[in-house]
Amino acid sequence: VRLTTIHNGIGLEPFMCYTERKKILKSLGLPEDKIIIGTVGAVKFIKGQDILINALRLLSEQGLKDFVLIVAGMVNEYSPKVMNFKIELDKLIEDTGLRDKVIFLGNRQDIPEILNVVDVFALPSRSEGLSLALLEAMASGKAVIATDVGMNSRVIQNEDNGLIIAPESPKQLADAMFRILKNPELGWKLGQKAKETI
Repeated sequence: VRLTTIHNGIGLEPFMCYTERKKILKSLGLPEDKIIIGTVGAVKFIKGQDILINALRLLSEQGLKDFVLIVAGMVNEYSPKVMNFKIELDKLIEDTGLRDKVIFLGNRQDIPEILNVVDVFALPSRSEGLSLALLEAMASGKAVIATDVGMNSRVIQNEDNGLIIAPESPKQLADAMFRILKNPELGWKLGQKAKETI
């Protein structure tokens, strides 16, 4: 008897999104003329949203300022630990001058539509198992950047179907985003390969 372990799986149909990008952007209150960077995951320390904010500051310093970050994920208001992290995150956003560039969408049921408008997907986690959010972004044909934690590097072959970076490194994350956003052909190639993987 031969057994195969399926660690995590997703249905692909919802990620073949046919809704017009313009319409989705409008429904989210997002401008049509900005680069959209996206991340999906509960807002908490382990998910590394603070690393992403620091990376965006570096991205701005490299001259790439025309972006909006959308964060789709629950903020557990009943957890003091989570609420303290969110307060620190808001302060970091304020201190880095990114207040107008970061939008928290909260818990969402329309992740396929949200991913449809994203230009690059970042998963800056400090720890992961096999990230469902990563698989969903790949199924959407997005260029993905993920930290080398958990099973991320078993799903992403670096430079082939995504980019793998060191955890806790805003600099590597900023550089990876810069590369993809300055080279749309690279982003498209990584996204197509990511979709094929799933």
